[in-house]
Amino acid sequence: MSATDPAMTARVAALESALARLEALLGGSTSIIEGLDFPEGLRIPAGQGIILAPGPAPDVAEGILYYDADADAVKLRGAASWETIITDASEHDPLEFTPLDTLATSGSWNGDSKSGNATIDLSAAFGLPAGIKAVAASVSAYHASTGRSFALGRNSSNKTAIQARTQVANIVSDVAGVVPCDSNGDIYFSLSAALSGVWIYISGYWL
Repeated sequence: MSATDPAMTARVAALESALARLEALLGGSTSIIEGLDFPEGLRIPAGQGIILAPGPAPDVAEGILYYDADADAVKLRGAASWETIITDASEHDPLEFTPLDTLATSGSWNGDSKSGNATIDLSAAFGLPAGIKAVAASVSAYHASTGRSFALGRNSSNKTAIQARTQVANIVSDVAGVVPCDSNGDIYFSLSAALSGVWIYISGYWL
C-alpha cells in the first residue's frame, strides 16, 4: 500500500482529528506515548462517562466514576455527593483468583441445623488464607417450612451477596456466587428463621 493511498490518508486524518479533540479537552497537556499511555488527566463532559482526572472532583451527573489523584482514591458520584469506593487506589493490583482443586468444606457447615446469624471465620472453619478479598461459594439449605431465606455476605450491614429461600418443604434449595469478605477475610451468614440443614462449599478465592 503506497503512502498516497486514499484509505490510508483518510485514516491518518481521522487519527489526527481525534488527537486534536483530545488535546482540546486536556488543554494541550497530553502525554500519550506510542498511543498506549494515558494522558496526565482526562476529563469527559458531565454525564458522558468515566472521568480520570487529578485535582478537585468536577461537577458531573450521578453515576460517574472519578479518580482523585490528590486523595489517591476512586470515587463514585451519588445523588448529591461523591462517595469514595477505593482508597490507596495506586496500590491496588488486580485481584488474583485461586481455584481450589478440592472444594473447601467445614464440619460446622455440612448439613448442620442453624438458628441464628453468624460471622464465619474462613481460616478456622474452611482452612483458607487469612485476609482474602472474596470467595466463590455456594450455600444450600432446607426446612419443613417454606419461605425461609438464607444468605452469605460481607458483614451484617452487607449480608446478601447471594441469597435464596426454601421453596418446597424438606427439599434443599441452593444458590452460588461471589461473596466479598470483610477486612479479616471472613464472611457473614444470615437467615430469616431456623433451618434444619445448611451446607457451604467454597471453590476458590481472590487475594
